[in-house]
Amino acid sequence: MNRQIHKASLLVIITATIWTCGCQRPVRSLRVEQETPPVAGTSLVPQATRLSSGRLLVSWQRPLESGGYSFEMAIRNGKSWSEVRTFASGKNLSMFTADLPAVVELPNGNLLAIGS
Repeated sequence: MNRQIHKASLLVIITATIWTCGCQRPVRSLRVEQETPPVAGTSLVPQATRLSSGRLLVSWQRPLESGGYSFEMAIRNGKSWSEVRTFASGKNLSMFTADLPAVVELPNGNLLAIGS
């Protein structure tokens, strides 16, 4: 009986040691920084995408004074933003929250803009 208690205690100690020392993933810290967006004026439905290079791509829609919208994007390169690029613009571009435009990276690194 004493031998069974000793084996059970040893098993609990070994299991606890393995679980607490080697089987947990390291805790990653989260760093939050405030950024000045590259958007000129009002923007709607911003979306952020991490590219395979590690850079950050941000896309958004901007209302036009003449009506309609402009679908735009910029890429964060280190500590600065690329120039803003326009995918599409005009009165025929609408803003419908159930069908938001987006930008995705293709396997070859090219970007594909999706919108209605």
